[in-house]
Amino acid sequence: MKPLALIAATALAGLYASLADAQPKAPGQVFPAVRGVSLMDQHAKLYGGMPDANAAIAQWNIPQNLPPLAINPSTGAYQASNSYAAAQYQKDGSVALSQNGRRLICEHNYKGGRQVDEFDFFFSPPRPTRFIPLSGISNMVLAGTVTASGDGVFDSDCALTIGTVMDAIVLTDVKTHQVLFYQIKLGAFGANGKPAGTTARPSWFATGKNKQTLESNTFGYDTQVWSDFGLQTLPADRPTTYKIVVLPKLKATIAAGAKFGMDQNLADWAVSGRYTGSNLFGHTGIHVQLANLSLTEQPAP
Repeated sequence: MKPLALIAATALAGLYASLADAQPKAPGQVFPAVRGVSLMDQHAKLYGGMPDANAAIAQWNIPQNLPPLAINPSTGAYQASNSYAAAQYQKDGSVALSQNGRRLICEHNYKGGRQVDEFDFFFSPPRPTRFIPLSGISNMVLAGTVTASGDGVFDSDCALTIGTVMDAIVLTDVKTHQVLFYQIKLGAFGANGKPAGTTARPSWFATGKNKQTLESNTFGYDTQVWSDFGLQTLPADRPTTYKIVVLPKLKATIAAGAKFGMDQNLADWAVSGRYTGSNLFGHTGIHVQLANLSLTEQPAP
């Protein structure tokens, strides 16, 4: 998650300035329209992008970075691929992401020690154009359309082999510089490429320090559409549209984080980022198509 933490950090300057301005009174999109995408390596360096790109496709822990995006003259799509992943930004604004874990290692030596290898592949929208503190919002809706499928398990070499699909909101605290990664699992694909079970339950994956990178001021919470939002896990190869009212859960997560030292003043917290896509563990593959992504805020009266 290293590049995602850096994405949140780069939004801080705008966050400080914007919170001092008059806040919007009408509902609106947190993120501006996408003009194009660049690629982002695991050090948050942008490269190989489209002209006038303002969004990114982030690769974390990929063994080899994708080559620069190139236009396909027959379809007009911008695309890049190697033996580990493929990305495509299509003319209608949809994004296709594929991961191939056939040659991945099973475990990785992170700064925090040897752990299960995690390969993330996400679409990240442009920087927010409006920053409203959570205390000034009455509703927030996360939405999108996702089509996903899995390749099944290639072998039994790794203890954990699964591909998951998620949508996530990044919140930044302007006073403490704390960052909260709130991840909502939309589905998972395991053996035979079929949707995996729904036994996962909400849990913290970072309580002040990232266990992999050892970055401080980092908090992370994993939840699922089936456990917290009353939705079904993603089916295979079928477009699924979701609209998730997230504000109550975001507030509840911050409240629950008090025991870990999270700032409890909602006036200090605002949305600073989002990432949507997939992550891979072990020797399997996953394919995700993203469309109609939006995050809408309703200011409090």
